[in-house]
Parts: sequence; C-alpha cells; structure tokens
Amino acid sequence: MVGNAGGGSQTELCAAALSYTEALRRPDMPVDAETITMETRIRPYLEQKAAEERRAEQQRLFARNQALGLVLLAVGVLGWWLMHANLKWLFPPGWWRL
Repeated sequence: MVGNAGGGSQTELCAAALSYTEALRRPDMPVDAETITMETRIRPYLEQKAAEERRAEQQRLFARNQALGLVLLAVGVLGWWLMHANLKWLFPPGWWRL
C-alpha cells in the first residue's frame, strides 16, 4: 500500500489523467479507449522522409524567425539607447574634424 494514498489503482489513475489531458487537447472529441491509443502502424519510407523534410523546413523557418526577432530587438534597444543618450556623448565638440 505504499504510495497508494488516493485509494485507486495506478492504472485507473493513469487512465483518468490521460483521458483528462486528452479531453483538454481536443474538447470537441469524445474521450474513449480508441482516442487515447496511439498510432502503431509503420509508416512507409516516403511518408517518413516527407515528414522529416517538413519538420526540417519548419525548424529552418523557426530559426530564421528567431534570428530576425533578435535582430529587431537589438535594433530597438540601440534605438532606445540613442534616443535617451546625452547628445554630448554622441557628438562631442569637434567630432566633425575626425
């Protein structure tokens, strides 16, 4: 009885938790044993390769968007710093003679 403070069996608790999370994921779909089971078929080779290519393309786009976001953030920080900096620091007397 160690670790069984709730009273139910471990499989009942796991099934209840799984059905609860499944219902959260897809509230429009009724939860039963068929919706909880995972796909067990072996996918054809070409289908696997197509899925890998799709995933690689999604990862490439995500990395590109992430880099673009970081560049925009850096430009924003630099712009804020320039707008709030002391002008005598940016343009000291005689700066045009350099």
